[in-house]
Amino acid sequence: MVSQPQIAKVTDLARLAIVIAPVLQGDQWLLDAVATGQAQAYQVDDWQSAWVIRADGDELVVCCVIGADLEPALMAMRPMAIAQGFKSVRFHTQRKGLARLLKAWGPTFTEYVYKVRLA
Repeated sequence: MVSQPQIAKVTDLARLAIVIAPVLQGDQWLLDAVATGQAQAYQVDDWQSAWVIRADGDELVVCCVIGADLEPALMAMRPMAIAQGFKSVRFHTQRKGLARLLKAWGPTFTEYVYKVRLA
């Protein structure tokens, strides 16, 4: 029998910074969003994986998912989102492989996102 992932809200921002450093690529905006309460961070199974999320109306926005064994962690996110009244979940990722992990959710492609540095 597969056990349910243990999910806990992150309170240690220094540890979160280390865990999500590969995603940040030197940009601190995501940590700042968590520090100011604009986003929330969760760790799964004693930091085997972590995610950073924020609300956008009735849509849950997943800004970051990182770690090992992501599929059970992502599956645990769905009932959490439903219980909190979200109508949809939007994922931002740099990895196309996330679509494979979300296949059971029936994801649809909605947009390309481009970033242009001005300085």
